[in-house]
Amino acid sequence: MSDTEEFIDASFFTSDGSSEKASELNSEQQAAESRNNLFSFRQLGSAVKYVEPVSGDAALDTVRQMFADDPELAAVPIEHNDTVVGVLTRKEVEEATGTVLKRFMSSDCIQYTKECPIVLYAREYFANVINKVTKISIERGLIYFPVYQLNKSFYGIISIDVIEDHLATIREQDLEKAKNVQQNMLPTETDLTALPFKVSIWNRMANAVGGDFYTAAKIADHFYVVGCFDVSGKNVAAALITVLLSAFFSMLKILQNAVSPDPSEITAKLDQYLTNVMPIGNFITGALCYIDMKTEKVKVFNCGHTLVYALLPVDKGGVQRVGLAHMEAALPPLGMGEITGELKGNGSNKKSVAIPLKSGLHIDMYSDGFTDMQTEDGTRFGEDRVKQYFMEKYKCAPSEIKKTVERTVDNWVMKTPLSDDITVMDIRFM
Repeated sequence: MSDTEEFIDASFFTSDGSSEKASELNSEQQAAESRNNLFSFRQLGSAVKYVEPVSGDAALDTVRQMFADDPELAAVPIEHNDTVVGVLTRKEVEEATGTVLKRFMSSDCIQYTKECPIVLYAREYFANVINKVTKISIERGLIYFPVYQLNKSFYGIISIDVIEDHLATIREQDLEKAKNVQQNMLPTETDLTALPFKVSIWNRMANAVGGDFYTAAKIADHFYVVGCFDVSGKNVAAALITVLLSAFFSMLKILQNAVSPDPSEITAKLDQYLTNVMPIGNFITGALCYIDMKTEKVKVFNCGHTLVYALLPVDKGGVQRVGLAHMEAALPPLGMGEITGELKGNGSNKKSVAIPLKSGLHIDMYSDGFTDMQTEDGTRFGEDRVKQYFMEKYKCAPSEIKKTVERTVDNWVMKTPLSDDITVMDIRFM
């Protein structure tokens, strides 16, 4: 026979009242969380709070007592004819029962309830209801709104503040995702290292996402393209258009050697493509450098963009100096459908610049956010300082370029917010 004996210890099954109460509260909380988890973070149902409705025929003092019993309770849904018609807030009830006389004179709850003129469903999206909810909140002073299931059974209540906060969080998350997507469209350091020349790129967006774009890639044997672009407009709208640029150059990379290494043809096709897919009224300025390592030439197209600088060491009477030339915009912006005609018309040979590829050649490009950045007192950086910057950093090591740009920008703007995106690109042939 075993030394152990089966017996029942009643203490295993007893607990004090506080534990039972805590268990009930936890169950209610878990039930609420379970209900809200049925919906995505973007739907109202994910943030709705369920509160048991009170009959509109109940005395106002009933709701007053509910608020007194539960300090965290902010509002109570009021039901009339088996339908929740509105919500009474703590503040409204306190104002209506603030004195003994007011409590004595108070009537049924329905008399103090502002009827909600819209029906919100738990599966609706925050972004789709914010405008009408805000309008009604302003017009009628409503703070809380009843939310229903699709069968119009009551689901819970939600406040205008919760809707706005939730939507702000959603938009912030979306911007972060968009930022990551946009950054992934740009060439990485690994991509740049694989090029047979040095390319340094520094970029800072004025907002989470922006309208500056740049590329540096091989598109055929011995043939490369480096480009700096600036989309008209700002923030999300401009950032979406940069996707079009990314798609074009990604396709060029995929179709390596199937693309004719003709700079004029590629530039014209880019303009035609953007004209067909971009919304009317938008355009993109761009500076494109086509680098042919076989013929040892660089061909530059400036399409409505800022100046493109070329720097090359020259010997002046035995003294080594740096020669500087700039290329203005000889072509209209991309996406307007005019570049093909410009490149085929009279004087098309003047629409681009060919530069012999020599050791020591530097080509610098930038977006207009660089010239337009301002100090705290509103002084603009300007073109002269940009030119001086490129001259001064000519002897700077490639590894230091991005650091010098960042210092220049930070020292100029200090605490002033950027009004536009900034991109600075430096191409070097050793």
